[in-house]
Order: sequence, then structure tokens, then C-alpha cells
Amino acid sequence: MKPQRLFADLISRVRQSIQTHGYCIFGPEEMERLFSQVRANHSAKIKVLCDFADACGVELETTAHLTSARFLIKK
Repeated sequence: MKPQRLFADLISRVRQSIQTHGYCIFGPEEMERLFSQVRANHSAKIKVLCDFADACGVELETTAHLTSARFLIKK
């Protein structure tokens, strides 16, 4: 999966929010969109999130059930 092409608008949103607020939070709608290419495989969903965070150049925090995520400036 190529996060840059599929989610260019979400990547832009994360970067803009981090510049303004220092973080960006994705709720269920954004998470569902990120997982649209993945079936119910938990580890595949984690990989998608990690790949997306890498494409954004940020750190990732998420819930155990992957219902939301917070993106932060890399330390």
C-alpha cells in the first residue's frame, strides 16, 4: 500500500495540525478510512497505521482496539 497516494489529504491534515497544535487526533471515521484496504487482521491494521505515520514523518499513539490514533512530532 502506498499511503502517500491513497491518503494525501489525510497526510496533509496531520502535518497542518501538528504545525498548529503539536498533535493530530483521528477518530473512528478517519480510522475506518485508513483501514478500508485491510480486512479484520489486527496486525495488518497496525502496519497500515505505522506506514501512515512514517509517511507523515510523525510518531503514533493508538488505542488497543485501534478506534482512534494520535500523531505527534517525532522526538
